[in-house]
Amino acid sequence: MWVSENFVFNHQIDEPSGKEYLFYRHMHPYFEIFYFLQGKATFTVDSVKKHLEPGDIVLVQPGKYHFATVEKSKYERCVTTFSPSALPSPLQKKIADIGPFFVSDPPLKHLFNELEDIPSLVADPDLQAILGWCRIEEILIRLVVGSNASAPEACNALTRSVLAYLDSHISEPINIGRMSEELHYSKSHISNAFTQSMNCSLMRYVRSKKIMAAHALIQSGVKPKKAAEECGFEDYSTFYRSYCKIIGHSPSQTEEGFFGKEEH
Repeated sequence: MWVSENFVFNHQIDEPSGKEYLFYRHMHPYFEIFYFLQGKATFTVDSVKKHLEPGDIVLVQPGKYHFATVEKSKYERCVTTFSPSALPSPLQKKIADIGPFFVSDPPLKHLFNELEDIPSLVADPDLQAILGWCRIEEILIRLVVGSNASAPEACNALTRSVLAYLDSHISEPINIGRMSEELHYSKSHISNAFTQSMNCSLMRYVRSKKIMAAHALIQSGVKPKKAAEECGFEDYSTFYRSYCKIIGHSPSQTEEGFFGKEEH
């Protein structure tokens, strides 16, 4: 693992012992780039998924639920995580409109290889960090302006409808009964279909999504208690516990600009 002030880079290899294994199944408030090297894996990001080939790239935006379904094989990838605040504003806006799946080309492969080799080629940690961040920004720019976006497979129609409903009602208390009426499916059918598709319970997803929305508000300057109210939390202590569990640190640390670096 290579940890810098602005980013974390990690080359990981896992060998699942079972026939099929689920990695991640979460969302977080920072960006994540997966550079897939080998294995048999299908990656899901919210309502879309794709079977990965060596060299494929996955860009996970902040607040996007994601997981990898890996067959029994060596699962090798490079993972880079970084805070949205580290990006120049114009690049943040461009990235919001792309992804999540891309096919690598020779220049991108070269950039990922360079990024991994920097600690062994440059001794000074400060220069390592500067050069590494330059490579990450160049990778992102190439994803924005390139033509290597890869078409994913959509999840089932009901799951897509549920995700769209949640996006438009995330600041309200989520009532599965009302959702059932608006989507014209039974509550049990909605819950079961969502869990089967997303490998996550509906209410766990809702709680995480609300915490992500509150986190973004706090980063923008909204006080934690106000952010909790605006995201439909009636009890601050419940919000606080969920926030610390999902984000990895307290709301007050977010106010101070803390970027928790999570290991994958």
